[in-house]
Amino acid sequence: PGGSINVVTKDAPAKRSMGAIATLGQNGVMKYGVDYNSGLVADKFSFIGRVNYMEGNGWRNDTFYKGAQYYFSGMMYPNDKNVFKVILHGAPQYHAYSYYGFPAAAFADRADIDTTGVGEAAFKDNYGAYVAGFGRDWNGHPYVAEDALTDDLKDRETSLMDVLFNSTEVGNSPQGGIVVGNDVASFDNNVFHKPQLELHHSLKLSDLTKVTSTAFFSSGHGYGENVNSYYKVARNADGTMVTDNLIAGSSSSVYQYRNYSLHSQFGLLSNVETKLGQHDLSGGVEFRFWKSRHAGEIMNTFGSDDLTYYIGNNGQKFETGDLYYDYTTTKPQLTGFVHALWKFNNLNVMTDVQVAQVSYNILED
Repeated sequence: PGGSINVVTKDAPAKRSMGAIATLGQNGVMKYGVDYNSGLVADKFSFIGRVNYMEGNGWRNDTFYKGAQYYFSGMMYPNDKNVFKVILHGAPQYHAYSYYGFPAAAFADRADIDTTGVGEAAFKDNYGAYVAGFGRDWNGHPYVAEDALTDDLKDRETSLMDVLFNSTEVGNSPQGGIVVGNDVASFDNNVFHKPQLELHHSLKLSDLTKVTSTAFFSSGHGYGENVNSYYKVARNADGTMVTDNLIAGSSSSVYQYRNYSLHSQFGLLSNVETKLGQHDLSGGVEFRFWKSRHAGEIMNTFGSDDLTYYIGNNGQKFETGDLYYDYTTTKPQLTGFVHALWKFNNLNVMTDVQVAQVSYNILED
């Protein structure tokens, strides 16, 4: 499934202004931001800029997130008939996952339980008791104490600058694998950034007729990463993993993998609006082209030389940096549309006609 949404942003106010925000909340939540509006300059130009930074943690252990938001818009009014607008916006972010669920009964207060060295058997047979021992805010996904990280794992810590400026490399990726926050390091994470550049033009042909056109380009890059068979690694009394057991590769089925989503899209939309007597008419064309690459990479075998990953019924040997799937899709689309609102005294009738040509192609590597 898929679709598109047309978002119309507001124009710059006529007067210059500046602003700042600072928000603090529970669980280390912080958000800071600044904005600037140039107002109308020389009766022809205006500029809006906004930048926000945020970080924090959910109420569950190790759900740390960090991100930024930016929005820049410049407008030009060369004459009474033309308006040009350029927009660049994006929101680089990363966060630790929290999606391994347990029944409510598993979180009953059981302070008397010793959870040291909890391994696979405990999670399969008595997980409820052990979860209770970790506490109501425990997060079941794989994470270790920050001060227990080895040097080679510290080198793979994700930074916001990585997400903002570095293009994601598929296969033997040098970046990411760990998100650190609130004194713990997560191995199950989401990382993504999708900047979008837009050019808008409005042309007033007459008091009744206006043509608006939009060209856009976006490029998204990021990934989700997880640890397979995480429950086989023993836990400390606070619910973090025993780092030595993880690094030693307690089982050949314990490894970190990453699923990439790298895509780009560009397009052009042009629309004319007019009136025929009291009736409203509009129509236009749109072309867009979508290209996306999806790949899976073995990120870390935690000490094992290689591992067996099954593709169908066939077990294949993989090492760190190997890809276990890789395919690219393209989707060009051309659409024409006509819309009318016919007004007959107290009766309104709406008619729409749309014709679209879409093709979908996939290339597997």
